[in-house]
Amino acid sequence: MKTRGKSTVLLLTGMLVGLILAPTAANAVSELLTATPSTQTFYLGDQQIQLEAYAINGHNYVKLRDVGKAVDFNVCYDASRNAAIMEPDKPYTGEDVITATPAPSAQPSEGTDYAAQANPAIFGGELTREAYNGIRGTLLNRDEILAGTATPATFAAELSSSSQLRNAVSVLGQYPRYQLNAVAVGQYRCDVTHLDVYATAVAHTQSFVDSISGMSQKKQAEEIAWYVCDRLTYALEYPFVDEVLSQDGQVKGCCMAYAYSFQFLCDRVGIPCILTASDTHQWNQVYIDGKWWSVDVTGLDLGDEVDIRSDLTVLSDPSDLYGRNFTDCDPGATAFAKEVLAPGSTK
Repeated sequence: MKTRGKSTVLLLTGMLVGLILAPTAANAVSELLTATPSTQTFYLGDQQIQLEAYAINGHNYVKLRDVGKAVDFNVCYDASRNAAIMEPDKPYTGEDVITATPAPSAQPSEGTDYAAQANPAIFGGELTREAYNGIRGTLLNRDEILAGTATPATFAAELSSSSQLRNAVSVLGQYPRYQLNAVAVGQYRCDVTHLDVYATAVAHTQSFVDSISGMSQKKQAEEIAWYVCDRLTYALEYPFVDEVLSQDGQVKGCCMAYAYSFQFLCDRVGIPCILTASDTHQWNQVYIDGKWWSVDVTGLDLGDEVDIRSDLTVLSDPSDLYGRNFTDCDPGATAFAKEVLAPGSTK
């Protein structure tokens, strides 16, 4: 099993990637260049993929967005800074950085010390109490923020290139999706959005979500795990939630596809759920009945042997999963994210 790694895009000849993100990002050239559609062959690992490419002055140009989508790292355009942003630790979304702020009727998280409820052991470095208050405030007031009647509070932060705070926010959820955005130098906020790309998956899974609405959260988590297993077969491919959960057949996918799809449905039914990753694998943790449990949906998928599912344990004690596959890459960010979703849960 392999986590959402960044496979090398292998080109049969040299290629110059064209950074085509927004019309305003293109610079004038000093001479007229002729662009013609390229017939170049492209490979992602050993699998041939299709990329729109153009031959210009002896080089092949492709959109960086298309490479990000193929390899699954996020690429966006920040109009406030007129900058192309690459986020290697986040999945591709196709959305640009949100810079416009709706006129709010309230600042729901301003002046509220949510951190007083959290385990103090999670704070340190850039994982500050101020950041926690801003992120927790977004989560608690997400309906108002999504409706445009409130805006997330800003907070001061100094983030490193491998930011623990960004890691903590990125594992919080997919529906809605939480994202840390800069609003000024040293000032950030945690935005929350419903991505349009998930609309088909939302509609397609609505009857399933309704069918488990009266169950206990433990039973819901079990049913969600089997629902995801029925729509995936394990392979080193990277379909995202909109592909996995918009159909009832099976698509090929790695552990990332299992984990993101499981979290998407947990978010839909209100089960606190985070993504967790090692350097070789990705799985989930859910907070049910006052305890954090590990859920490795990939490991539960035994193909067509559905008759033995009653003998398998969906919710595992985190201590039961050990070894390299289950060595958390960033336990500090994981603990912070757990406390954002369930204050005091890691004490």
